[in-house]
Amino acid sequence: MSYLILSFTHKNTEISTREKLSFTQDDQKILFLENCLKSQEIKEIMLTSTCNRTEIFCFCQDIHEAKVKILDELQRHSKVQFDVLNKYVDLYDNDGAIYHLFSVVSSLDSLVVGETQIIGQIKESFQFSSRYGFCGKNITTAIKYSSKCASKVRNATSLGTGQVSVASTAVSLAREVFKDTKPQAIIVGAGKMCDIAMRHLLKSGFGIVLINRNTTNAKRLKENIIKEKPKYKNMITIEPFENLRENLSNALLLFSATSSSSPIITDDMIGKFTQHCYWFDMAIPRDIQSIQRENLTIYAVDDLKVFINKNKTKRENQAKEAIKIIEFMQKEFFEYLKEKQLAPIVKNLYKKADNIINEKVQTAIKKGYVNRKDSQNIEKLCQTIIKKLLHNTTKNIKKTKNKETIDIIKNFFDN
Repeated sequence: MSYLILSFTHKNTEISTREKLSFTQDDQKILFLENCLKSQEIKEIMLTSTCNRTEIFCFCQDIHEAKVKILDELQRHSKVQFDVLNKYVDLYDNDGAIYHLFSVVSSLDSLVVGETQIIGQIKESFQFSSRYGFCGKNITTAIKYSSKCASKVRNATSLGTGQVSVASTAVSLAREVFKDTKPQAIIVGAGKMCDIAMRHLLKSGFGIVLINRNTTNAKRLKENIIKEKPKYKNMITIEPFENLRENLSNALLLFSATSSSSPIITDDMIGKFTQHCYWFDMAIPRDIQSIQRENLTIYAVDDLKVFINKNKTKRENQAKEAIKIIEFMQKEFFEYLKEKQLAPIVKNLYKKADNIINEKVQTAIKKGYVNRKDSQNIEKLCQTIIKKLLHNTTKNIKKTKNKETIDIIKNFFDN
């Protein structure tokens, strides 16, 4: 049995393909995961779909067959040809899969190294798969260990501090553009990305017009922010989604991150601009259609790479420390798995010895070889002898690394 990850990210897949691979609805995820598990080769599976990555993590019997099945189902979902998916995909198995998982959760594989949003996204993906019974103890163990690894990275390095998300990077760029003025910023959406963008904008003195299809969610977001920072109460206005078009006409600054499967801001919704406007599309699939207008600059997720890379060198030394931690945790994880496999062998060995001692002592009592009142002391003596006899054997069993050798030991001791 093997761990396997199929990965499509900002590193290997262009945005136009990533948005086709994204899963915006729960029923899409359920159908995809159910279909994957129809293969006898795949035993457990979870799916992570964010603005920067679509990754499938599974526990499988045959790596090649599992890969083919997953790519086939991705082709069905995305309408991207199998050969194209096969060209883009990065494949990680066993040691590589666990190292990659730990790197992702520790945010070393993120577009913005050190961003903390990915931890919550992986947790949500795992909880979703668990809720519907798509993953079991093997993926659960790996996810728990990945969280442990991420925690160690955060505690030992400064990764996770400062401007460390796509949303905060976009706001940082907006602050550079509007150094002397603070135009009202339009936020379209009410999810985590918009929450982060709003908090950074408000902190920088920008007023907010919040627009979302679900007004209740918009109100909840506003209330949560005001509860923490009452001073922002008069800086946030909520507009109904129907007013989006008219708000676009004078939107000098706009941030959008919805879960829509198609653009919500299209070419026909906007006219000419008299002032230069800066719009940030933080969604995958993209919220803003590819629009060419004078005085309009649109930044998609991948466009922010240039600005993110400016601060890359500052984090490189911290990333090196994080890699050491990840390598150590990866090794510890497989040691833990090995111990879990070998522990029952050792336990059963001692259990069998105890049963034999008990049986032989009872036989000796019946035949009159020993007195019943001495039986407990005799049993303790026998157990001491067994422990001494099996000490080196069990020590060597615990050192075993090779899976085939473990199987031989199981058969040898009839486990």
